[in-house]
Amino acid sequence: MKESALCDLIAQKISQLKPGLTLLQKEQYIPGEHGTKSFIDLYARDEKGRHVLIELKRSNTAARQALHEVSKYVEQVKQHFGAKDSEIFAIIASTEWGELLLPFSRFCEDAGFSIEGIQIDVTEDHSDCQARPISPLATIRGRLIAPWHHIYWYTDKDALQRGIAAIEGAYSAKGIDDYVIVSFYLPDPSPPEERRAALLSEVANMLKVPQASLFASLASFSPPTYEYMAYAAVQMLPDETCLQIISCDEALFEEAQNAILLMPKGPALTFSQLIKKYYHGSLAALLETVTWGGRDERDSYLVEDLGAQYQSYRFDILHGTATGFFTLQDAKWRPCGPVALPVLFQIYAEKNQSLVREILETIKPHDRGTFFECHPANP
Repeated sequence: MKESALCDLIAQKISQLKPGLTLLQKEQYIPGEHGTKSFIDLYARDEKGRHVLIELKRSNTAARQALHEVSKYVEQVKQHFGAKDSEIFAIIASTEWGELLLPFSRFCEDAGFSIEGIQIDVTEDHSDCQARPISPLATIRGRLIAPWHHIYWYTDKDALQRGIAAIEGAYSAKGIDDYVIVSFYLPDPSPPEERRAALLSEVANMLKVPQASLFASLASFSPPTYEYMAYAAVQMLPDETCLQIISCDEALFEEAQNAILLMPKGPALTFSQLIKKYYHGSLAALLETVTWGGRDERDSYLVEDLGAQYQSYRFDILHGTATGFFTLQDAKWRPCGPVALPVLFQIYAEKNQSLVREILETIKPHDRGTFFECHPANP
């Protein structure tokens, strides 16, 4: 069966290809400034009003060209009709998928528009056909290190080796097999007396007390020397994999499920609501975490309840000049305009003035410079 005959057959039975399609034109010409002339096999509309571009192939040899042609058609449709990615739906319909399935699966992962593959089975007399959707293969998304990292300090090399073995054992027990561990060694030649004096100076500064008053109680204290460090981070994992890893802990598993299902998407909560939801109604609990300065496992959810979101940015530097800006979306780096982080925060602060002002006015009286004084008070 020739490809032209297949095109005629599908045009007559367009609803069998996919319900809700309305054929507009066979061999639709789309002008373009680059490349050869473009003729879309079948041009249709769906129930959502999208431009539907249907590319038909009937052999493995021809199927190899499909992805190239679809990419060209999509860009020319966007240029000619002023359409957006969300307004385009591409369909690749083929009688053979042996050579096409793997590159098609990768193409689906990277495409910014909707795309679907369909297997066409034609009857022996070429008078009818059946259509069934093609499920893309799972693709390898590459290594993307998660944004939360762990650092462990050790006093000697043996402790470092035991620590690394413990980290690897913990990852193995959880089924995590893609991670990075980097060890560092930074010798500290300073004698114990010098380290003790530096420590006492910092503690006295934090507590705002005379340094001499600490010597009596800490005179025999010898600060340990942490010269070895292990840095550990894992590859970013999808929600389903994370839930599977923690499923052995029933309470934690239920909490994580609820967190995913109840992920906030609306406006920011009030400060009182935030304190009640995350700190049991205790301002002191919040002040302790601010003083501590570490990472809270709930940070991402707290940020969303604040009406904000985490976002990763990257820019490349060539010969001292920034050559491109990117933002991380759907586990892929996508081009974006220059980013000024202070401006983004300013926009957020202006949008949430009352919340920002309430937070600052509430915690400011407890600010002691290097730490927050934690009184058992409720907001």
